[in-house]
Amino acid sequence: MLAADALQGRHAVWLYSVQSELGTPVTPATPLGLGTGSIDSQSGQRRLYGLGNWRPLFIKPGGSQVAFDGQVAVCSSDFLIDCCSRDANGSLPYFTLALGYKDDADSPTRWAMQVQDCKIAQVELSLDSGDGSNLLMLSFSGVGGLITEVTSLDPVDVAAMPFGEFECILTKGGDAHPAKSFRLAVANNVRQRRGIRGSAPANFKRGFIDQPEGQEEVTGEVVRYVRSGLDMQAASMSGSDLVLSCADLATGTNTLVITATGAQYGAERITPSMEDDILYTTPFEATGVTFA
Repeated sequence: MLAADALQGRHAVWLYSVQSELGTPVTPATPLGLGTGSIDSQSGQRRLYGLGNWRPLFIKPGGSQVAFDGQVAVCSSDFLIDCCSRDANGSLPYFTLALGYKDDADSPTRWAMQVQDCKIAQVELSLDSGDGSNLLMLSFSGVGGLITEVTSLDPVDVAAMPFGEFECILTKGGDAHPAKSFRLAVANNVRQRRGIRGSAPANFKRGFIDQPEGQEEVTGEVVRYVRSGLDMQAASMSGSDLVLSCADLATGTNTLVITATGAQYGAERITPSMEDDILYTTPFEATGVTFA
């Protein structure tokens, strides 16, 4: 093993850029934040059996795709706004994702892979102020299309990006709603459509045609030190916007506003403790979400 390759993850580069349309990759140039992730290029292998055969006669490649996921400890608000937000028509953008590695010498790029036509399938945001860190954590996953090797992938200075340790304020229906922790999960129900093409593709020959998003499902939970005061067995329940407003502690100007529209609590779990505070956990569902 070469000494320069001892800790390859130390100089990993993890970038993205939004595409103008499906099938048109762009050079990834924006950092996701401080964290880690993975890409999993899949050939879609399948076993083919003959009549009376208990072992497969062939193992053939099927539909190919690239699964990806990431866990970002210091979240970039740009990524949420650029890649995780639906437009007025309910569509998510396609983007190009890249992962690469440079050694201690910083040149040349040892390896780099680029994945085009990516879409976010799942995203989860969480903030727990109980430990005093105020770090907005981001987890995401999705599927991309054609994967190619690129010759170089240059790091971007994350210091210039609007991310960081946030001072956060939580409101519900416009009223103060202080809490210990907040979690929001969005499922976009993205699926890969495959079919008979009208013309032979130049590349990605076993790939999907496109990735339409399905119904949006927004769920989450709030953990508080006080009871909600809501009657979970009432004949009817009403919803109101649950808004987490975040300002970067470093500058006070870089902001991120996460709004779970029409959020409605559906349960309340009370957790007593012999050594700590009694906690009140209220899961919610919402009619939508926006990042701004």
